[in-house]
Amino acid sequence: MKMSLRGRKGVSHPAPNMGTLTMNRKERDRIAIMRGIKSQALTQVQAAQLMGVGYRQVKRVWRRYQDEGEAGLVHRLRGRAGLRCQPPAVRVQVLARHAEERYADFGPTLLAEELAKEGIVADHDTVRRWLLAAGNHPWRRPLLRAGRAARVGLGASGRPSLRSGLPPAPSPTRAKKQPTATHKRGHSRVSS
Repeated sequence: MKMSLRGRKGVSHPAPNMGTLTMNRKERDRIAIMRGIKSQALTQVQAAQLMGVGYRQVKRVWRRYQDEGEAGLVHRLRGRAGLRCQPPAVRVQVLARHAEERYADFGPTLLAEELAKEGIVADHDTVRRWLLAAGNHPWRRPLLRAGRAARVGLGASGRPSLRSGLPPAPSPTRAKKQPTATHKRGHSRVSS
């Protein structure tokens, strides 16, 4: 039996007696496979091959599906904060400090180092994400064209514009080499 497992990632799926479940493609595919097992169109061994897991894992998933229904197939950590997630109070402190005049022009790495000296510990990448989300990113300034490219009027492609007065740049393709010998490649010429 061939089963169709189509769908888009992160689509909400109605669940009985629960409202709406948000499921990803893998979880929706598992619903179709579990329904196949329930209707006895699939065996658990075939389901294991379709899901790409072992037979024992399929038995656990099938047991959870029987106990909890479709909601049992949703990942257990969905909607929960990660274990390494900083408390919201730390984010508020970091953004408040960055708003102060002393830290206003600090980039995320320097800001994280200075705040660590004061006892507020947050990774510089986390600080970077928080500042970008808040719209505070003084280290991100538009790049100015400087140097030779600005003086001679080179465009973004590195070639001069038509009005610059400079000759056009040579073509990036290589010139084809003409064979120097009339003998076949790989054979040496024997003089007689």
